[in-house]
Amino acid sequence: MCLSFCKKREKESEIERTFECQAFFLSAQAYMLQIYEPHDAGELWEINQMVYKIRETISRRMSQGAAENNWISEKTFAWEKGEKAYMKKQFFEIEKDGFYGIYYDNPNGSDCAVIGLFGDDPNDFMAKCGARWLLKNGVNVLCMSPGKKNYSHVNYLLERIETAIGWLKKNGNRKIGIMGMSTTGMDALVAASIFPDITLTVGITASDFVWQGFEQGKKDGCREWPVPGTSTLSWRGKPLPYMPFVYEHPVYWQKVEEETKGSGDIERSTCLFIDSEKAREHTEEEMIKVENIKGKLFLIGADDDSFWEAGKYVRRMDQRLKERPHTCDYVPLVYEHGTHFVLPESLLRMALPVGLKFVMKFIFRAAKEYPDECEATRKDIDRRLTAAIKEWKVEK
Repeated sequence: MCLSFCKKREKESEIERTFECQAFFLSAQAYMLQIYEPHDAGELWEINQMVYKIRETISRRMSQGAAENNWISEKTFAWEKGEKAYMKKQFFEIEKDGFYGIYYDNPNGSDCAVIGLFGDDPNDFMAKCGARWLLKNGVNVLCMSPGKKNYSHVNYLLERIETAIGWLKKNGNRKIGIMGMSTTGMDALVAASIFPDITLTVGITASDFVWQGFEQGKKDGCREWPVPGTSTLSWRGKPLPYMPFVYEHPVYWQKVEEETKGSGDIERSTCLFIDSEKAREHTEEEMIKVENIKGKLFLIGADDDSFWEAGKYVRRMDQRLKERPHTCDYVPLVYEHGTHFVLPESLLRMALPVGLKFVMKFIFRAAKEYPDECEATRKDIDRRLTAAIKEWKVEK
């Protein structure tokens, strides 16, 4: 892959190609190691081997006094420098503060804060990138998760978000928003439907219903499994009503592996949701009451999502809002192409400054087949959310 990549740049100087390859592969390695764990260890080994080869080439070039490495080094490690430059952190622990999270004060000052549900831990690489993107958009940021390195979603207490909102209000934040992606997109919608202090809500690839609780880790050769009798969320001491998965452990994960094999996606799990919806109709109790959400609401998904039917869920929420009284100003965004990562382009660029489109092709088949369309989707989302946050901040 390294040679094919470099051949496309034959018109450029040898030294420039070499350093761009270094940046690309180092970024790819960081992305794969810190955001997505490949199913196949051989795939990760291959990337690492390419990184080592590039590093050897770079060492030889640098010994020849090549000065061109300065600009690319800055670009490659921009996220590291950015974090050190202005991401001042304040940590919160469940035992002491009532919730687990990290607060980032905007260096330019702000009286608006967004709760970011970006990763499985506020200190994860993706959560840091999400925080940086929000800081860039002029707000304070509170990244939250169930607990330290807690990759499970079992009866997460919504009271913790309520406590966090109270802390934000007491500490100079006039307005509060929430932004979640993937599973936590659902969490963001549920929280916003319960807590009226939230006046900006962004649900990225969110479902319109609450799921059964599930855990992640290692169990009987499985990396994820449903937990019987639990919900993903709880409120006032009780699990929220939820859609039970039709598959139990270990068939649940075996179905994911079966669907993923040969799909071209690093993970494919639509069968869990499609088959569970076929097995029984949703009850009204387990559906998210999006009509109760206040302020601005963005519902974002793509029809080629390999995890679940995100596009269908956004359409159902759109229909629900059309049929029910509501006060929120909502924007349903369904894209034909975008993959599960329908995130702002500049946010993903913070995670992977060089080679983003290439790495996306490695993760999602749709990104390989429709790279330009997926990029256009991310850029449109970036433009819309950036404008919405800017408008929200100045509203009274």
